[in-house]
Formats: sequence, structure tokens, C-alpha cells
Amino acid sequence: MKSGALCGVLTPVCLALALVMSGHAMAASAAEPPAGKHTKTPEQLTEQARIEAKAFRDELAKQVKKGNTDAMIDLATLLEQGDESVPAPTPADRAAALDLFEKAADLHDPFAGQRVCIAYLLGEGRPKNVAKASTYCDPLGVKNPVGLFWAGYTFGHGVGGDADETSAMEIYSRAVDLGSGDAADALGQIALTKKAPEAARKWFRRGTMLGSADAMDHLAVMTETGEGGDANPSEAAWLYGQAAIRGNIHGVAWVKDHPGLPAVPSFLLSSDAGRKIRFLHSYTAKGKPAEETFDFNKIVTLLADNYPGVNGYDTPVNGNATIDCYVDAHRTIDACTIREFPIAYGFGPVLEAFFIGRVSVTGADPDGHPVARTRVVQTVRWLIEQR
Repeated sequence: MKSGALCGVLTPVCLALALVMSGHAMAASAAEPPAGKHTKTPEQLTEQARIEAKAFRDELAKQVKKGNTDAMIDLATLLEQGDESVPAPTPADRAAALDLFEKAADLHDPFAGQRVCIAYLLGEGRPKNVAKASTYCDPLGVKNPVGLFWAGYTFGHGVGGDADETSAMEIYSRAVDLGSGDAADALGQIALTKKAPEAARKWFRRGTMLGSADAMDHLAVMTETGEGGDANPSEAAWLYGQAAIRGNIHGVAWVKDHPGLPAVPSFLLSSDAGRKIRFLHSYTAKGKPAEETFDFNKIVTLLADNYPGVNGYDTPVNGNATIDCYVDAHRTIDACTIREFPIAYGFGPVLEAFFIGRVSVTGADPDGHPVARTRVVQTVRWLIEQR
């Protein structure tokens, strides 16, 4: 996780967090302009957003040349996900992104080391090479979620010794608790070999929440066929797409082989809609069943608690996190993914911990339409000020 002060009380950057917007909205002020004051047209806001996005990319490029590893990671993230901060997003360039991650890893940045470790270990964006992966995985240590996943992998696959599945499973479970989605995926795969598809599906669901592209793909396969639970081709298509966005090879191939599929219906939550839609969270606390009702804005508060307040660049940074959840036929949130920028602030584990248990959507969407077999999407935007 990157360094950065947490959001303080009544600071300008905290006030900016009050702006919760849906879709790809333009940069704007959280407060309403005073009466009688001139306001910018949508076209002017669009141009302003483009200018600000270009200025930030130029700033990142300048900092990369100076050897700033945080800038390498942030620019790599923009390249990997595509820059969605402007109305006409730039396309993803995962090869260039991984080159930057590897450059930062070679400068001993621990987060970049995690990304490159996984890339070589699982063959995601790099040819699978366990020996080379070890050069990036070993320094992470067992207090790091990816480092602990690597330790489990060595036992599970007999790297440097005999395979020990029992030890691997114990280590993978600890790695999941630290936030490793790939460890959850590994436990799901082990569950499948033990002919426990329901357990496998639960592990893949947790891995999906924690950002594992492989877990998304494996959950998509089970959801498509109905193994371990309900069959839902619509949700499977969404999951394949989420896996493809993150570079999963099978997900990319599936999306390519299924062109023209209709998009899964979704409703986007603004601040007002976020207060109208209610969720029922059923869980176990101290061995007893419990439940609470909340709105989506509560999740915004959770993200704020992990929110980066400042950055080390010469210009402010427009941060964002998009939460994308699929609501199944029973109106239960079956799986969620999150995309964040800047990356590495741990929003995935926050959501995964929050959604442990059963979360169901009550009522209809803001327009009165059924919520079953739809997606609920919310994008939180803020301004990260420079030091």
C-alpha cells in the first residue's frame, strides 16, 4: 500500500470526497455555485477535464523520467485500465503497463513487485516463469498478501521440495485474510479437485471481490454452467468481461468469441439514488445471527477511511473508485468488483470484508424497475491534493 496521509476533518480534500457521482461524470465542484454566478457549460467542463487529464499524464511522465516509482505505478495503472477520467477514454495498453510495473519492481518498489510476481507466476501478461517470478516474490515476505500467496504456492506446487497440499491450504487461508484474491482462487481450485463445487464457488466469489482475474474467470465458468449454484449466463458474461478487462487470457478469448452480447442492465447510483436504494446485510456476529439495513453511501464512508489525502506530485490528482456489483435472481448481491485509481490503497479488502455474509437489495431501483439480474454501479470521485 502506498504512503499517504489519511483524510483529515474539514480539510478541502475531505470536502471534495462529498462529491459522489455516477458514470463518467466530469470534474466538478462538490458545492453548488452561488446564485447569479456564471457556471461552465458541459462542453467547457469536458474541455477542462481533458486539459486536466493531459496535465496529469504529462506530470506522471515527467516524474517517471526522474525515477519516481509511485509515478511509474500510477502511469502503469492508467495504461492498464485505460484512462477513464475523460469523456473519450484512452484504450488500455497492458504490455506497456507491465513494463512500467517491472521497471518499478526492479527499483525495489514492493507493490510493483507484487504485480510482477503474479504476472510471471500465473502467466498474466508475461510468459509463465516460476523461477523468474521467485526473484520478485521472495523479497515480499510472508506479511505481504502476495508474498504469503507465493509461500502457499511453493507448498502447493512443490517448488523447491515435495508438494504439501495441507500446508498450502493453511497458508492460502491466511493470505486471503491479508487480502490475496489469488489465494482465494487457489483454494477454489483445490475445492473443485475435492468435488466441493459450492465451496469452490464461495472461494471464487471472495477472490473476485479481492480483484483476482483468475477468480473472476473461474466464477464465470461455474455461473455459466450452474456448477455449485444457479446458472446465470447474463452474470457469467459480465464476469468474463470483468476478467478480460484485467487481462485474463481465457476471459479475453471468451469475450472475443461472443461479440454483440447485450449489456447487463444496470443502475448507476448518484448521491440521491444512493440514499434511496436500501440493502439488507445478514451476517454472524459473535456466533449469533445479525442484520443491518444500509444505503450505498455507507460504502463511500468505508472507502473514505482508507482514502489517500495527499500525493507527491506537482499537481492535484483526480482519484476514483468504481464499485460494480451483480444482483442475482434472488435480489442478492452475488459478486462485486472494484476498480480504483490511484491503485494500491486496499479498497478491495475493504469491500470484501464488508460483504461477508448475505447482502440483498430491497425494493426496486430509483426508477421503480426490478433489481434482479441487474448490476448496481457507483463511482466515487475525489481530489487528492499535492504535498
